[in-house]
Amino acid sequence: MAGAEWIWLERWLGNSPTGPDAWAQWTIGQCGELRQLRAQWRQVGFRRLNGEAYSLPLVEQMQHVVNHATLHRGQAVGMIRQLGIVPPTTDLLSYLMVKPQ
Repeated sequence: MAGAEWIWLERWLGNSPTGPDAWAQWTIGQCGELRQLRAQWRQVGFRRLNGEAYSLPLVEQMQHVVNHATLHRGQAVGMIRQLGIVPPTTDLLSYLMVKPQ
């Protein structure tokens, strides 16, 4: 698992590893980077609106926030189309490509 995490970390740092390095080749700094990366998967507790206690990894909670917004954008597009209007694109990449730098 550590090897796979290292490969992804290297990709995100702009490198293209051809395979996992041996543990002996890892520096203390790289282990720290892995610890920071793993923090995204830490469990974060919360209470639902009905008061029920829950705990999910932080990364999954963040994915939910993005997905939830996507759901409502899709609903808005559907309503606009029902009015016979062509809605604007709601694609994130389309927005990022045209927004002012």
